[in-house]
Amino acid sequence: MVSIIVLTYNRFELLKKTLKSILNQTYKDFEIIIVNDGSSDDTPHIKSYITDERIRLFNLEKQNNLAKLRNYGVKQSKGKYIGFCDDDDLWTDTKLEIQMPLLDEYDFICSNAKLIDIEDRVLAEKYIKFENSKILKTKDLLLDNVIMPSSVIFHKKLLSDDKPFDEFNYINLCEDYNLWIKLSLIAKLYFLNEELILHRTHSSWARGSKNSQQIYRNHFKLLKPFTKSKDPEIRESAHLSMLNNKIYEMKNLSYHDKKFLAFTKLSGLFFLILRPEYFKAFYIRVKMYFENRNKIAKNK
Repeated sequence: MVSIIVLTYNRFELLKKTLKSILNQTYKDFEIIIVNDGSSDDTPHIKSYITDERIRLFNLEKQNNLAKLRNYGVKQSKGKYIGFCDDDDLWTDTKLEIQMPLLDEYDFICSNAKLIDIEDRVLAEKYIKFENSKILKTKDLLLDNVIMPSSVIFHKKLLSDDKPFDEFNYINLCEDYNLWIKLSLIAKLYFLNEELILHRTHSSWARGSKNSQQIYRNHFKLLKPFTKSKDPEIRESAHLSMLNNKIYEMKNLSYHDKKFLAFTKLSGLFFLILRPEYFKAFYIRVKMYFENRNKIAKNK
């Protein structure tokens, strides 16, 4: 059985759509664990609107800690497998039917997605620009978190820790990324290049300037230990990703009209690049940039 954990807060109408998309699965052996983070709308009564014995609802007082809520959902799960679905995303009908057989070969399956807006209109047919399916190694994940929680299915036995999500260092931002990286060190993660979910984009608290900056800080904290790895590929990926992180942070500050802070980040970036390991990462980044430009030009 698959235990599908859905965290939610004050998204009653979107939650109904999400639940219906899960209940429409052609693969039927699952339970849905709804962890309600103190919603003030009709969410505490969702089972009165959608009646299915596979739905288990847990109405909690406001926690404001996604890692803690995810851990709570995992603790309540009864299945051999764990899945997640954000309360604003949708699943295609055959998502589980396609993914479940792959768990005989891999420990962890994620997928690509279509991008939709608040009205369910498709904005992009392929969210992650991969050409093929692939195994995701630690060095790949350090460069870019391509794993969307709503796409994930994995063996519950991978979670040996009672609290797999870090409830203290990564409370609401990057708590999933932190776990994916840890799992990549011990398990075989597979990215299936099929659009099995509809990932919704809309305004949210995480997209604000303050939280964006916290995401960059959390990324930096996640990446830093890997710069000391014994594996040269992991070290190189960590240095390159930390360099990218600093550049994206600077761009984000400029976008939010925080020019002075962006300038201070630019100064810090300059001194960072003077270090040999980051100068090499900068060279790799420039090389990749021109290679991508040439590739785009040839495809036109």
